[in-house]
Amino acid sequence: MTIVEPLATYLKLAFISAIVFIGSNTFANQRANSSLYLEYFEQGDYSSALQGFEKMSEQNPQLTELKFFHGRSLFRDGQLKAAQEVLEEFVSLQPDHSDGFLILGSIRINRVNEVSIFKKVGLAKAGIAAWRKAAVLDPSNIEAHYGVVSFLFNAPSIVGGDPEQGVLELEVLRQLNPAYAQLVDAEIHFKAERYETAEEILDTASQQIPDRAFPTIIQANYLYQQGKYTQALQKVADYRQRKKAWNDPGSAQVGLMAGNIFAAVNDPNRARSEFTNALKQNPSKHLRQQIKAALKAL
Repeated sequence: MTIVEPLATYLKLAFISAIVFIGSNTFANQRANSSLYLEYFEQGDYSSALQGFEKMSEQNPQLTELKFFHGRSLFRDGQLKAAQEVLEEFVSLQPDHSDGFLILGSIRINRVNEVSIFKKVGLAKAGIAAWRKAAVLDPSNIEAHYGVVSFLFNAPSIVGGDPEQGVLELEVLRQLNPAYAQLVDAEIHFKAERYETAEEILDTASQQIPDRAFPTIIQANYLYQQGKYTQALQKVADYRQRKKAWNDPGSAQVGLMAGNIFAAVNDPNRARSEFTNALKQNPSKHLRQQIKAALKAL
């Protein structure tokens, strides 16, 4: 998460961003008009939310807060390039907005797979730079610290990976939130092939982060990598039943994982069904390419 490509190496960090509805006195005047679109977003109707925020942004270009919601909606809709452009404009107008930089970092990391080889290094470095900026602006921003630490442990050195620095910053994260630090601990154990220890730590961490579902899909990935396919499928099922935040892995991402697991157990019909349904979820460009490749490989 060979590993399931969408969660492979440091790119799995693209799932990390903040769940924050940020307002201001200026934006408060638009709250009534935007509340419906915020409700759409919370209910998972990202397409309707996006349409609403796009319209409001066009009608109220001076309201910078709308750009935050617009960019976040584009990100969730898989329009990564457009999301990056909107969020970059937003943070240029609100340079002290920690969560704006947090989401911008996630978008940039997500886009690494979509750009040419000549742009990958620069975009990855820009991604961690945005996460670092988010952490500086708000030292209590747990997910920004988690993004930085995970990047340091997972990314190649050419783009800024530095496990030794990661060890130091992991302890800072541990002081902020032990459960998020345990996610990194589990990953370290897993890489060292201490699988049982990794699973135990990850299970504990997952229970201590009840407002996020992504640790469950990481569990599914670990089990998949070990060939524990039945258990992996159970975790996928558990994930689908859990209440999820907007920035937890979407249906297309999870469908690709489930399809790969069914393919591994020689169940091409169910694998094909998962892949086909995943394609209907409006995945990002790179994710769509992966799903199509998986379908072709059946």
